[in-house]
Amino acid sequence: MRLRFLSGPVILSLIAVILSSNPIFAFDADEDLRLLEKAKKSEESGAYSRAANFYAEYLRKNRDDLDIRESYNRMVRKQQQLIRLQNDQYRKIVVALRPSQVVDLFIHIAEVLSSNYVEADRARPEILFHHATEEVLLLLKTPKMLAPILGTMNLEGAKTIEQRILEMRKLPIQTHSELRETMIELLGEVRNSGWAENTTRACNLVILECANGACHGLDQFTLLFTPTQKAAADLALAGRQPGVGLSLVPSGAYYEVSRVIPGSTADEAGILKGDTVVSIQGVPSSMINPAQAQALLSIQAGQEIDLQIQPSGVTTITDLKLRSRMMLVPSVDWDVINPMNMDPIGVVRISSFRDSTTTEFREALVRLQTQGVRGLLVDLRGNPGGAFKSALTSADLFLDGGTIVHSEGQVKEFNKTFSSSTGQNPFALPTVIMVDEDTASSAEILAGALQQNGKARIVGNRTRGKGSVQCLIPIDKAPWDKLPGGVQLTVAKLRLPTGQTFDRGIIPDLKVDGDAAAVFNAAKMDLLRHIGKMIEPTDR
Repeated sequence: MRLRFLSGPVILSLIAVILSSNPIFAFDADEDLRLLEKAKKSEESGAYSRAANFYAEYLRKNRDDLDIRESYNRMVRKQQQLIRLQNDQYRKIVVALRPSQVVDLFIHIAEVLSSNYVEADRARPEILFHHATEEVLLLLKTPKMLAPILGTMNLEGAKTIEQRILEMRKLPIQTHSELRETMIELLGEVRNSGWAENTTRACNLVILECANGACHGLDQFTLLFTPTQKAAADLALAGRQPGVGLSLVPSGAYYEVSRVIPGSTADEAGILKGDTVVSIQGVPSSMINPAQAQALLSIQAGQEIDLQIQPSGVTTITDLKLRSRMMLVPSVDWDVINPMNMDPIGVVRISSFRDSTTTEFREALVRLQTQGVRGLLVDLRGNPGGAFKSALTSADLFLDGGTIVHSEGQVKEFNKTFSSSTGQNPFALPTVIMVDEDTASSAEILAGALQQNGKARIVGNRTRGKGSVQCLIPIDKAPWDKLPGGVQLTVAKLRLPTGQTFDRGIIPDLKVDGDAAAVFNAAKMDLLRHIGKMIEPTDR
């Protein structure tokens, strides 16, 4: 069985892009109540994606509100179900398998969860059945979405299934054998209820939704991948993603183009490094944080994005409409700046952690050192994480010993302490890392390891606080190997080198309130002070 390990699951980044297709921007604290009112109205009307956006924007400023976080997770769960029901490959699975095969699939997934999930006690058969049927209860409330798959729907039949599920939840389920018997009993209830015209498809769909529910009922990062989702995740880990080919860095009130990927639509439109991005999708750049800018620029292939660009050195603003397409996108971008005509410092931006990130990062550091930089700014703002092992090897570029991260879980490979391999010639120049509330997972591992080993200072805002590792297990047992994609599940909880959990995020050495440009300027000044360039207040 082939395993791929992630600490910032790529699929959530993809879901975030879907949910950000119509992003909500709010920056005034007085807006909080209005955001919640809009979220609830959207939820009541069935606009789950929009509701999730409102809840997410509220949580950016109120991250410890657990009730609203639960509401956000519920909206994401409903939206994921709607996306599945509209997915052609998922519908083909419903048609292709026999109910007995789907039950076997469900039990196989349950066994994978029980054997590998980070907290074994939370993945017991009885609990998995509860999570599984929660998804079916959602399903029963979407008859309009089901009719194209199952034919004529019977609302009274839906009520009968719901009642039986609530009764079956009271039964003790101690083993996977008992879980199998319970699922077969559920199939019988679906057949006898008269809920759907096509009984076989109805049985298949109910058990498949049970499989999805068993997974992400455990946590928001544990998912059953459809073939489409798994293919997208594989592409993202390999560095292939949709976009227009632009990398941006904060510059004053706006964003400056730091890189244009050759052959991209941005390159074809004549956009150059150093140009200013005035607005994205009609929203002024001054109102967009780095994570939102990244999501907007990574829209689905084939869709168009409106940009206002001010070319470097001119006052004219140009309106452009660029079409997104799949491309190979490096995860690391770098530049050299000479603040106030002083010694040069390097700037490295890591957008996410992929299989190639450490190699890209190492090459960037070598090139910066050959250009004589005196210090380094590492920009991890908006970085959602990614490949766990890339975070470890990236941290190793700076360390000559010491702990990178502690890991705890059922999987032997991840129930240990990960330490530096004490490689030769670690990067030793003064380093400052920029973070924000969207810095998560692998990015937090790198930031925490360098901070707590005394190799870097942290500037910005408290990070998201996602201290877990996900493992992608393909379902490679015939006949399912050609149908479902795989199971992504949380296999480990992480602790910082000092033993603290990641729950509260990485606390910066220097907290900075303000926009992206304010954080960048504060980090730059902090680095200059660190390398001995004391700047008088009048020079700032």
